[in-house]
Amino acid sequence: MVSTTLFFLADAISRMGEIRISKPDEEVVCTGLLTLSTCIPVLLPHLNSTLEPGHSTELFPMTFDQIVYLGVLTTALRSTIMRALGAKLLASLTMAQPVETLNLLLPLFLDYLEPVVSNSPATVKKSASSSVDTSDSEVSTNVSSSAPPACTGTLEALTAIVEHVSQTSAADSIPASWIELDQTDPLASPDSRGPRPGNAVDQPDAGVADLSEPKLSPLLTSFLPYIVVLVPPVLRLLADPDSTIRVLASRLFTSLLTLFPLESSLPDPPGMSEALSLARAMKRQFIDSLLHPDRIQTYNLPIPIRAKLRGYQQDGVNWLSFLNRYGLNGILCDDLGLGKTLQTLCILAGSHHELKQKHKTRREVRSLVICPSTLCGHWLHEVEQFVRPCDLSPIVYTGGPTVRINLQTQILDHNLVIASYDLVRNDISFFQ
Repeated sequence: MVSTTLFFLADAISRMGEIRISKPDEEVVCTGLLTLSTCIPVLLPHLNSTLEPGHSTELFPMTFDQIVYLGVLTTALRSTIMRALGAKLLASLTMAQPVETLNLLLPLFLDYLEPVVSNSPATVKKSASSSVDTSDSEVSTNVSSSAPPACTGTLEALTAIVEHVSQTSAADSIPASWIELDQTDPLASPDSRGPRPGNAVDQPDAGVADLSEPKLSPLLTSFLPYIVVLVPPVLRLLADPDSTIRVLASRLFTSLLTLFPLESSLPDPPGMSEALSLARAMKRQFIDSLLHPDRIQTYNLPIPIRAKLRGYQQDGVNWLSFLNRYGLNGILCDDLGLGKTLQTLCILAGSHHELKQKHKTRREVRSLVICPSTLCGHWLHEVEQFVRPCDLSPIVYTGGPTVRINLQTQILDHNLVIASYDLVRNDISFFQ
């Protein structure tokens, strides 16, 4: 209940106009946030609400949870300085009590990292699905809707937390020679990294301890298991339409990359919430599939297609389903005539069917195929040849301005719109 209230409150703050705070008041607030973040280690013994009345709680009548929520609310403000200080506060809390802080923090921040929910056939978290045919390759992509305003502050805060923890712990916990073993596979398991020939660990007389297992600080041991749950949403934001979001997501993802090799061998820390533990297991499966496409789960089409998929085509459909499931973009490349359009139609038709089953009362959603004008007829022919009308109902968006205005009123009766690059660009306000 508290987290739900906080989410809506922070979202309301982020949507407000510029909050007018006088310069003296802003300085007082900033000084308070800075002092609070600096004094966290000293305050922690006095934040336990279970202590006897009249003792610690009278000295500082604020619970640990309330300070975490204060930091979260601060990251939703428009003031860059206040957001930065809020991020510093959350970083201080994480370094002092990582498990307790992240159990409260991540469920809220993960909501902020999700795109706006809309009627998307490819994923309910996106605004539209787009397939681009470029002769020898096809791009199956999801056009992201605008991220929530609080997303910026969330990315800033998470980056501050990751960088603070890394800078504080990694230098003392991870041998430099171990880190340098392999920079080509940042998500690889530590077990897969063998020492380089000629290193001290290869020489039995060198008197150097075995570095095959890095010795992590208690802070890193508690913190690292949580980073996996951030991977899919941050990876998805690398393609966000907002350039600020893309830059922030890139910085955060770069910081996470350096820690991935250490995470996989660690168990859940004591006290990790059940929901985050389950999310970690699911996201670990995502990373495994991302690194090893041959392990991606087979996608069984929920509807009949008037074609028999070949082995490599089924692999392509499996991969598109994987991208669709996690809201990611991708490029399907193959030689001309090997069925890229068919594979794309399979995932589009299957996705439409699944959304209909999941949201029976929801109004029909639409997919958008963007291709050269010479191939619009080809896409229409492929749909009519392989897919039932009840699964995909196509319409070609073409003609002069008057014709297109008339077509715009008919699009609601179809769930697949086929249009050329030029017309989408000319009528971008309509498609947006």
